[in-house]
Amino acid sequence: MAGDSEQYLRRLARTLAANRELFDHVEVVGHADQRGTNQYNYRLSERRATTIANSLISAGVSPGQVRTQGRGEAELLTRSLAPAALARNRRVEMRFHGVKNQAALKNLIDSVAR
Repeated sequence: MAGDSEQYLRRLARTLAANRELFDHVEVVGHADQRGTNQYNYRLSERRATTIANSLISAGVSPGQVRTQGRGEAELLTRSLAPAALARNRRVEMRFHGVKNQAALKNLIDSVAR
């Protein structure tokens, strides 16, 4: 993970931990690009999700509020093999469930990005 991404993740994790009453749980979903075997990509995407989930938990989000899932190359954003396109497919997404106040959660996440 790039330095800027690590800093962003730390800020986001602290913010979510301080406001964990806004959601029931967060599903951390890892993805991979289409290079490599399906099995390799699935495991890689699981590791990506677990790494981010551990950061959230370390910052104080309850382990019971964090779930992980690896999707491998099942949900590609693009099929292009250009380096920039491959990079877009290598990602982790957070999907919030049981959100109590959508606007408040969005504002918190947006404030971390600034």
